[in-house]
Amino acid sequence: MPWIGALASVAGGLLASDSAGDAADTQSAAAREASAIQERARLQQRSDLSPWMQGGVGANNELLKRMGVGGGTGGGAVLTQEQLRAQFLPQFTRAGGAGDGSGLDYNNPIYNGENEGAGAIVGYRPLADTGSPQIDEAGLNAAVQQAMAQQQAQQAQYQAQAASDPNFGSLLAPAPAYKQFTQQDLNNDLVFQNTYKAAIDTGTNALNARAANSGSWGSGAALKALTRFGAQETNKYTGDAYNRNWNQQADSYNRNMAGKQQTYDFLSGVSRQGQSAAAGVGAAGIATGNAIAGNALASGNAQSAGIVGGANALSGGISDATSAWQWNQLLSKPKTASSGGWGTGTGYGNQDYGSYL
Repeated sequence: MPWIGALASVAGGLLASDSAGDAADTQSAAAREASAIQERARLQQRSDLSPWMQGGVGANNELLKRMGVGGGTGGGAVLTQEQLRAQFLPQFTRAGGAGDGSGLDYNNPIYNGENEGAGAIVGYRPLADTGSPQIDEAGLNAAVQQAMAQQQAQQAQYQAQAASDPNFGSLLAPAPAYKQFTQQDLNNDLVFQNTYKAAIDTGTNALNARAANSGSWGSGAALKALTRFGAQETNKYTGDAYNRNWNQQADSYNRNMAGKQQTYDFLSGVSRQGQSAAAGVGAAGIATGNAIAGNALASGNAQSAGIVGGANALSGGISDATSAWQWNQLLSKPKTASSGGWGTGTGYGNQDYGSYL
């Protein structure tokens, strides 16, 4: 039966078209799965580096506070909008396909009423099988905005209290200035108090004993010697007390500046760790974005190729069926002797062309 060949051609075209579509769908599904894997890897890296980012943000806020130019919420970390979105994303994401297993879209209810949104909810419409996670963008954005508002309120409260914090601006505060040496400082110098009087007494007794032995005790020369000795000793011991006071102030100044430098180094070091972690997360995000974009492009190309291949296969099947039908019509035409026919006779060059067919 000649029509079998035509049907076979059409069936073959349909099968080839369906196969091309299946191949395109398979490649697209593979691209989606690859994108999902890459996104999970990015989120895992963000989660792994999160402690360093949080520590870096906290250290940077403390550093800003001690420099008198800002600070974070209670000295803690202030999350960006992107960080908050990543934090809340799992709470507002459902797997593709059947979602929670019920196959229902709980964001798309069916109401017991003619008007949409009127009456009681009597059910839910089927969940679309997208093959990819579904995100409740409205709920996610609301949660992020609420968290941002809370952070801003906390930061405003902290900034209002920051000026009264003893550490606010401490890194930029000048070290205690050197103060003038006073009689009070001399009186508080234990070394001076414990050595000066003893030295004066010892020296005075020695000079008096010498004058007595020489018979000049109480003479002008003896008194002059005592006066010169007292002045020299007082100047010497007072000068030593002054130098000690100066050195103590210098030591206090140096220790103050060293402490500030150490605090700055500690905080800036942790802050740089957080910066490096954030840079790693950012680079991973860019790489993942590029990879997912490539997957999407490959999926689109696969779908386009599948559509073109399916159309070509179906068109080829139809063309083959048409040709088979035409040949069947030609072969089934009866032989005639008419000069205008295609069959046997002498009307077309006196040849029996039908016999060749």
